[in-house]
Amino acid sequence: MEHIFLNINKRKYKKREYTEEQIKKALTGKYRKYIAYYLEGSDGELSFDFWIIDDLVKEDSKLDGKYIIVTNIYEYTKSQLLNCV
Repeated sequence: MEHIFLNINKRKYKKREYTEEQIKKALTGKYRKYIAYYLEGSDGELSFDFWIIDDLVKEDSKLDGKYIIVTNIYEYTKSQLLNCV
């Protein structure tokens, strides 16, 4: 995305259609939901910006490092189960 931002209205990035294609390519993968952008204007006069959606990142990070443990060993205590992992 930064590459697009730095090259907007230069060479291939003067064309809106090409720029839109490159944005779509850049926004593939699991992190695409954290990035918002706008693209306005016509060929040669494009305005583009992007940003990270901090609230969504913060919300999703609450679960970082937390895992669900499923077991059929009922006689173990919580701490015994954690020591097995």
